[in-house]
Amino acid sequence: MTLSLLALANRQFIRLVAGSFLLAGATACSSSTKEEAVPANLVTRNDFEAVEGWGVVSPSLTKAKARSGRYAIKVDGETEFSIGYQNTLLQVSNSKLKKLHVRGWALLTGPQAKAVLVVQVTDPAKGGEQVYWEALDIRGEVKTLNHWTQVDKDFVLPATIGPNQELKIYMWRTGPDDATYLDDLEITKG
Repeated sequence: MTLSLLALANRQFIRLVAGSFLLAGATACSSSTKEEAVPANLVTRNDFEAVEGWGVVSPSLTKAKARSGRYAIKVDGETEFSIGYQNTLLQVSNSKLKKLHVRGWALLTGPQAKAVLVVQVTDPAKGGEQVYWEALDIRGEVKTLNHWTQVDKDFVLPATIGPNQELKIYMWRTGPDDATYLDDLEITKG
């Protein structure tokens, strides 16, 4: 009986020591890096660093150019659509969405670079029928080639959208060849 109590005490001691090291490590990490404040109305944000290695296979995820980190997404002559965000409206917000604000950083590589950032709502119950579609014209916002420029737009959603419909946000190439890059995308509820 005393042996099992000793073994139990030993395990508790090891857990306590291990927990102390983990807590110390977490404290050291949190004090040396500044966390950016998360807005209460945040839907999602992505710098595309966390996408690599998670089963996303797409030529739009690239290391060729990035505003922050190592990854961004692109569309070009070979890639018409980028990876994007997709979720049911119920998962995005537990109250009815009226407006979304989409912000990101875009870079155009040449005069033929043309792309839009699309906000789309579809209805899976009706075979993916489109309920809403609107786009931010990146070419219209970015005036300087090969320079990261912040782009943003408010999207006013129709009153007819429902909680089981799907929100999709992605970049679509509308020009022939030159690449358009997007990084540090943030979507907030308006």
